[in-house]
Amino acid sequence: MSLIDVDDLDEGVSVRTRVRDLFAEAAEATDALDPEILVCHRNGSELRVRVANSVPRRSAVLAMRTRHHAEALRGFGVSAWDAYDEAAVQLLCLADSEPVGAIRLVHNNIWHGEVADDFGPLHLGDAGPEFVTFSREIVAPACRGVGVSAVLALAACVHWSRYSAVDDLVVTSTAAAAPGLQGLGLRRMSSVVRIGPGRMPAVLMAGKVADAQHRTRERLSGKGWRLRTPGL
Repeated sequence: MSLIDVDDLDEGVSVRTRVRDLFAEAAEATDALDPEILVCHRNGSELRVRVANSVPRRSAVLAMRTRHHAEALRGFGVSAWDAYDEAAVQLLCLADSEPVGAIRLVHNNIWHGEVADDFGPLHLGDAGPEFVTFSREIVAPACRGVGVSAVLALAACVHWSRYSAVDDLVVTSTAAAAPGLQGLGLRRMSSVVRIGPGRMPAVLMAGKVADAQHRTRERLSGKGWRLRTPGL
């Protein structure tokens, strides 16, 4: 909105001021920056996953991490928004426009990146040298156990496979979460190691994006979710 000092107006000039709000236009502009990746419906519930490119939605990702994961992240010795976040793909899951989950996608290789930071130069067998990491997944406590994590995983696979030919997927997981990732076709690549000042127990897991996408889609469909991928 531009402001004009009334002293700059000639006497007798008629000025018509805006009465309506501009909220709809702002929402449309934000949505244009944050395309939908996945829409899921089940029993009257709806989850939508968007790319978080806009400042409001990237701020929502940061707010969720700060609110729910700050202590764990400190244990791993990383900040709520680190050196990889600006270039990462951030996905935000929404239920009735409220943020309920998030995940980030980072292009890595065996020599440099967030995984090499934790484990040093990597030997991943038949994986690499380039791979993608899905990390910083967070689900709001009130929404855990209803499928948000699987929806985020599927959206991450859909988005990555749409824009990249790199199919190798590597995840640094807490030891407790590792069994669940095996359901995505990921296999353990390390024993339990201790990372960061909190000596947090973690394992390195690897698989294929295409396989994880197929398995997650089948899992969600089997649980009654109707899935739609806009643009495909």
